[in-house]
Amino acid sequence: MNHLSSHTDITATEAVLGGGTAGMLSRMVIAPLDLVKIRIQLANTYTQPKIWSTVYNIAKNEGIRAFWKGNLPAEILYITFGSVQFASIRSFNIVLTQLSNGRLNESAQQFIAGGLAGAISTLVTYPFDVLRTRGAANRDPLGRGTFMQNVATVYKSSGLRGFYHGATAAIVPIFPNMGLFFASYSVFRSKMPSWAPQILSAASLAGAFSKAVVYPLDTIRKRVQVHGRSAVSHKSLAGYGVRYSHNFITCGKEIVIQEGVRGLYKGLTIAIVK
Repeated sequence: MNHLSSHTDITATEAVLGGGTAGMLSRMVIAPLDLVKIRIQLANTYTQPKIWSTVYNIAKNEGIRAFWKGNLPAEILYITFGSVQFASIRSFNIVLTQLSNGRLNESAQQFIAGGLAGAISTLVTYPFDVLRTRGAANRDPLGRGTFMQNVATVYKSSGLRGFYHGATAAIVPIFPNMGLFFASYSVFRSKMPSWAPQILSAASLAGAFSKAVVYPLDTIRKRVQVHGRSAVSHKSLAGYGVRYSHNFITCGKEIVIQEGVRGLYKGLTIAIVK
C-alpha cells in the first residue's frame, strides 16, 4: 500500500509521530554531509571547492565535532518539518480526493498535495533553517556562536525579519521540489522491479531528481541567510567578505557574474548523496 495516498487509514497522530521521528533520525545521520554542503555552497570562489579537501580542512582546523555545528536548530527543523509535512500531505490528499471525487491522477494529486505541504512546512520552520545555516557557517575553531547567541545576533541586527531572510528563495522552489518528490516517488515506487528495495530506491531517486531541479535556489538561499550586516562583521561566519542582495533574483545574478552558472550548483553532488 502507498502510505502517502489518500486511501490509507493512517491517523494524523501517526503521521506527525512518524514524520517527526523520521526527520530526527535522518538529521542525525546526514548532519556532517549537510555541513560540508553548506560550506561549499557559501564559498565565493570561481572554482568549486573539492569535497574531500573541505572535509579535511574542517576536521583539521575545527575538529570532528564541527561536523555537527548548527545541529540543534537543524534537529528542531527536521522534526517539525517532518511532522507538519506528513500531517498536512495526509490532509491535502483527503481534501483533493473529496474535491475531485477520486478522479484526479495519483501523480498529479501527489504533486499538488506535496507542494502545498512543503510550502506550509517551510513557513513554519524557516527561522530554524536560518539558524541552522548560520551555525554550520561558523568557522570558529572554538565553536563560539551557540544557538541562543545566534538567535540574539539575528534579532539584534535585523529584528524578527532577520529570521526570514531568504524565505522567498525557499518558498518559490519548495512547491516544485516537494511536488516533484512525492509525484516521482509514486511513479518510481510503482515502476521499481520486484527484487529492488522499493521504498529506499524510490525515495532516493525521487529525492535526487527533485533536489537537482531546484538546487540553484537552495544555493541562493544559503548566501542570503549569512551575507547580512552581522555575518560580514563576524569573521567566523562564512560571509567571506562578500555582500549579496537580499533579493533572491539579484543575488542569483551576482553569483553568476562572480562565479559563473556553475556557482549556483556548488555542493550538488554531496546534496544528492545527502
